[in-house]
Amino acid sequence: TAAQIVATDVQDAQHVTLGVRGLTDKVQKVPLQRDADGWRIVVPAGAAERLGAWALGESAAKKK
Repeated sequence: TAAQIVATDVQDAQHVTLGVRGLTDKVQKVPLQRDADGWRIVVPAGAAERLGAWALGESAAKKK
């Protein structure tokens, strides 16, 4: 499966959002932040926990 960058939105020298097609049916916005080590994908607050739960096969219902 291929992904294609279809848009870039440069906020400043350290923040860019890419529009990527091919990951899902819609264009996905992928925020990047540059630091001393290079560019990194920005993970919104709470998303890391949801991703971890998904990777472990847990659902939101199991958490409560």
